[in-house]
Amino acid sequence: MLRSLVGSEMCIRDRYQRRVRGTLLGACMEVEQLLEQVEIRPGTVVLSSLTEPPTGGQVLLIVPGSGSQEPGYWSSAALCHEHGEEVGTPLLLVQAALERGWGVLCASPNLNHHPDGRPIVGSESPDQHVVSVWEWLSGADELAVAAHSQGAASVFALIERHGADVFERVRGIAMADSVHRQLPTHLPEPLLQMVSRSVVNWVSSSQPLDSLNPKPWIKGFAGGVQCRSAGASKHELTPHSATSSMIQFLDHCMTEFE
Repeated sequence: MLRSLVGSEMCIRDRYQRRVRGTLLGACMEVEQLLEQVEIRPGTVVLSSLTEPPTGGQVLLIVPGSGSQEPGYWSSAALCHEHGEEVGTPLLLVQAALERGWGVLCASPNLNHHPDGRPIVGSESPDQHVVSVWEWLSGADELAVAAHSQGAASVFALIERHGADVFERVRGIAMADSVHRQLPTHLPEPLLQMVSRSVVNWVSSSQPLDSLNPKPWIKGFAGGVQCRSAGASKHELTPHSATSSMIQFLDHCMTEFE
């Protein structure tokens, strides 16, 4: 039974990677770089259109929630098996980014140990992995971020660690049902204002997509950020259900600075 489940996950992963390549070639004929596995430091593997650290340009960083150790899933391969690849992966976000000429990097924050159990230096935890990815992308001119669940909390940990430096290059952060509770109270007021302008969290809700009252106790803001309905009540489905709004928001954030 275990062998069957492992084989199923490997099959789904391989089919997803082929689907990414096929879809991008079909929809973005001018895109020359395809997503592939890239080792940004020993043991730290991501899925990216960039094979070397960027020197300029715009990049979309995608940070999934807890779950699969493989980059390219929002949470797990099982979600793809149950609901389809466009629900379980950020495929539509990847496609939209490359259509706009952005580079793409799908982080792997849950891959924290080597096969022999040793911690991966620079990726010992999801938070540290995001820091390592941030440093690898330091040459990009502008960044947009899409993050789900625990991945969004790791992005907030990055903001807490690097402060206003994050928003020197990050133009917008689109979150899907972030599990962060509240922004640290010690952050300076200018940084809190940057967060309130540049971050939106699409939360699980039965309300229509983009409703500003997604839950009875949320009236536009919660946890220090703007909140909108993701248009889905199940946590694991929020990234897919909010994809169109996340793309629109990040597109606005990136073009606003042109």
